[in-house]
Amino acid sequence: MIRVPLDVSIRGAALREWAALLASTAGRFESGIMIKHGSVTVNAKSMLGLLTAISSSPSGNLVLVADGPDEGEAVRVILSLTRDDGIKGGSA
Repeated sequence: MIRVPLDVSIRGAALREWAALLASTAGRFESGIMIKHGSVTVNAKSMLGLLTAISSSPSGNLVLVADGPDEGEAVRVILSLTRDDGIKGGSA
């Protein structure tokens, strides 16, 4: 299991686009991929879940959790997405 901080500081339409891209990307992996904020945990393969987690975290401080056979690659790709879109991602 891999856990890394994820700082998501975007809002509005850009957030919806990013959530759709992240959910689509996460869906390519066999591993379970979750986003956590406090007691809220959502499936990163669900755009609605991602929007829920991010909206529950006004500061944008989340934790990306991946668990499964391709977890390392999943985390690497997801963090590269966040960096490419101007969103700060943590490091492993």
